[in-house]
This record gives sequence, structure tokens and C-alpha cells, in this order.
Amino acid sequence: MTPAKAGTTIPLILGDEDHALVNNWTFGGGVSKFTTTAPYICANVGTVGGNANDKLDVTWPGVIPGGGNFVFGPIAGGVQQPLAGVASMVLGTTFAIQTDPSLVCYSLKADGTRKPTANLFVSPFEDTPDAVIASTVVELPTVDNNYLYKYYLDVSIPVMSATTAIPYVVRDGYDSSVFDISRYCEVAMGATTCGASPVITGNVSKNITLQPNTSVNTRFIVLRTLRASLGDLPTTTAPIAVAGLFTYNGMEDRLDNNVAASFTTLSDRAPTLDTTSLATLTGISEGATLQNLAFTITDDTPETAGNLLRANNDQIQIIVGGATMIVPVNCGSTTPITVAPVTRTCTFSVGLPLNAATDARVNVGASFNITVTDSRGGLGHTVARSIPLAISSVDNDAPQFDFGTDVPPDATDSVPTLTCSLADPKTAACGGVISTFIPYAYPGPADSIDELGTQGVELVPIVPTVNGGNIACVAEVGTITFAFGQSPKLTQSGNAFSLRYTFNNPPGLGSVLCSVVMRDTPTLSYPGAQTNASNSRSFRIRIRE
Repeated sequence: MTPAKAGTTIPLILGDEDHALVNNWTFGGGVSKFTTTAPYICANVGTVGGNANDKLDVTWPGVIPGGGNFVFGPIAGGVQQPLAGVASMVLGTTFAIQTDPSLVCYSLKADGTRKPTANLFVSPFEDTPDAVIASTVVELPTVDNNYLYKYYLDVSIPVMSATTAIPYVVRDGYDSSVFDISRYCEVAMGATTCGASPVITGNVSKNITLQPNTSVNTRFIVLRTLRASLGDLPTTTAPIAVAGLFTYNGMEDRLDNNVAASFTTLSDRAPTLDTTSLATLTGISEGATLQNLAFTITDDTPETAGNLLRANNDQIQIIVGGATMIVPVNCGSTTPITVAPVTRTCTFSVGLPLNAATDARVNVGASFNITVTDSRGGLGHTVARSIPLAISSVDNDAPQFDFGTDVPPDATDSVPTLTCSLADPKTAACGGVISTFIPYAYPGPADSIDELGTQGVELVPIVPTVNGGNIACVAEVGTITFAFGQSPKLTQSGNAFSLRYTFNNPPGLGSVLCSVVMRDTPTLSYPGAQTNASNSRSFRIRIRE
């Protein structure tokens, strides 16, 4: 057995982990024991092979001098258990350790964080699956809770392989200068009590075999009892509990979120949103005015002047078929609520678009979109929620269309008129080719987003056709005649229509009044008892000398 020399530190080198400083070490009985100046956590993720049967035992001092070290992973008799997997160790100016691949370690900074990447040469932005462990401190020890320190460890492991089972290990540990009893249970993500789940004494130490094409999302609720000699948590910024999520090196590029530290303060949790009253709205019709709608925000951060819990910019969005309405909300007094938890109820009223609905429509939806940020502002949490909104259609709107600039309104009666002057027979009106006769025809008004997204529009032709024409024209004054098979005819291209006709020679003098009828065409059935709607407009063709 070789003891450390007083006042000396030697770097510990293991794989690509940051070098840890060792200030106390012993060797004996096949176990290498090290005391590091910062957290250094390890786990066996598989079976040790070959001759790597020597063991590694690393710990670091607790925050109360002389009160105890950190105890990580499995415990026996109150003592942290060493891990097999050391193949060789060379002591010189450093401790250089070679290990079996099944022994995985993370070297942490004093604040319990790890460098972002798996090694020196991998960008943190490589597109590999990313498992995460996160700690949330929800209860500090007091006389009222029997001096319990409570936190959640949330573990999320995505699909890592389509063909191979991947081993993971979840482990945590605690500062034995602060705590003396540890218990935990495993529950569904989001649960806040153990319920019927068994409570296990000891540190969290669970092996997870991630099967192909599966993921894992689970929560551990950890309860630690304050040492009897302490009446309160010590004043420190150092972690008093540390957890790690381990797998074989190379499975993940990003590893900073595979460790989680817990401290002497409550974690800043994200705000919660209660939108039940919005989610249960029924009987809403297009054009309705919705009065005094509300949602509630709750957060664990006390407010300060100018930093209040409320909807971002005191507004929310209502989105209907892709169109966004900005709606102001009132989240109450601007006086800070200084005692946590903070709860605010936000109210708003809004008039919905007159012609937009979501029933019996494809790819046309509506929602309330709410974003809130806690009173820490840019340093805090932001939560966004989208709540579906069902809007019933009241009616099916008629198509909308107009004539192009080649068909100006008549100065006398404002009827759109094509005028052919025989003195200038080269005009479009005389030639009978109006390519932008109707530049657009839509199945509903501009705000009928549902109809515009799910309906088309078409000409209602006269039946039978007259002299090759597909619209009805009647004489007004004088006599105008069209060539054989060349009466006015509309041709559709997308949402536009062109007009063609040919006059007889001679064409005559006078005018005819023509009528264009458009109707909408559904891509699926109309909601309720509604049917297609139509719209008609008239224009004039005139010949003068």
C-alpha cells in the first residue's frame, strides 16, 4: 500500500476525460483509491473482460471539512463500492490509467458540470442521438418535512439503434458530510410522489438495456435525510448531490447533459400553464365574439419590480388556417407577487374572423398559442402551449371575382364594358382576345381561410352552349353578331379566366349584355347542410363607329 504525500497533487488521466487532480491515494488488494479535488464519477456499463479485474475507487471531499466524502453509486455498510475494470496504471508525473471499455468515468468541474463533448475532436453539433439526465430540487429540509431533501432525476434516452441493444446505467451519489440516509423510487415522467412504487434505500443505481427502436423516459424521486448534527443545509455553491447517465464511449457525442448536479437551493422550474377552460370550449362559430376567456400561470420564482410572471408581451396569438391574430391579454396587477408559488390568471376577449371555420376542412385548423416566461426573464424558463380551437361554419360564402383593367366601368351606368371602335379595329375589344379578362376568382372572401384552402372555383356554363359560347349574352341596343361558333367563351387557367370571341364582318353596331356565373367546388363535402354557392356579374360588349 502506497500512501499519498502530504501537500502534493497529481493529475489523473483516464481516456479523453479532463484531468482530475488527485491529492490522496492508496493502492492495495487490487484496489486503487483516489481522492480528487472535484467530482469524478464512474460506472460499469457492461461485463469486465480480459485481465482488467483491478478496481477503481474515486471520491472527493464533502462541503463540510472533515465531515465526510461524496458517496457515489452502490453502497455497502455505508461505504462506496469500488468498480472493476482497471487494466493497468502507470505512476509518474501523472496517474495514467488504462481501463476495460465497460468502465466509464466522467471528470467534472467543481460546480458539477462536464465538458460538452465526448472527446477533444468531436463537435458538440454532431448529429448523434442524445440521452439526457436532469435534476430538479423540489424540497429543502425543514422541521416540517422531517429534514428531507427531495429532488427529481429525469432520464430521457432516445432510440439509439435500430438493430442493437444498448446498455445504460443511471447512478447518483451524495455528500455524506450533509446527508446520512438515502432513498429513492422510480416513477413515470411527471409524477411527483412515489405512490405505489417501491421505495429503495441507497443511491440510485439502475442498469437499463435499451432495446432496438425503443426509447426510455423515466423519473427517479430521490429523498435524502439531513445529518442529525445539522439543523440546515450548509451555505455553499458546490453540489451536494451528483448523478450520471453512462453508456459505452462513442455512443454519444454530447455528454455535458449526461451529468446532473443538485444544490442547496430549489431548482428554477419552468412555469406551468392551466389552459383547461380554453381546451374545453365548444359551440364556437365563425365570427363569434369570445368574452372573458382565461388561462392560469404558476411558477416557483417570486416576482420583482419590472419582472412579472405573464404572457410574453402581454399578448397571445390566435392562428386560424395559418393567419395570425395578435390578441392582448390582462394578467393582473403590475405589483410584484413576492411569495412563491406565484399564480396569475390572464384574461382576454376576441372577435373571430367572420368567414373562417375549421369543421369538415382538411389542413385548416385553429389554435390559441400562448408563450410565457417566468420572472427571471432572459435567465429563466419559457413555456409555449398550443391549444386547438374548433370553429363551426355558419355558411358557405359565394365566390369572389372581378374583371380586369381591360374592362373598365361604363361612365353612364358603371357596368364593366368592352368597347370596340370601328375607327380603331386593332384594339383588344375588337380583336376579341382578352387574356386577363378575370385576373382572379376565389371560392370565398379574403378572410375565408378555410374555403380558400379547401375549395376551388369554376364557371357555370350555359347549357346548351350557344354558337360556341359558354356564357349568356342578350342584345341591349342595335344588332351585334358573332362569327359562326365564335360567341363569347371563357377559358379557365388556375384562378384566372380569359375571354375570346370573333365578330361577323360586318359586325353591326350596338351592344350585348353578358352574364358570368361562378360557383365554388369542394374538395370534400360541405359542412352540415351547406351546399355550393354561386356569384354572378355582368359585363357589356359594345361596337360603335
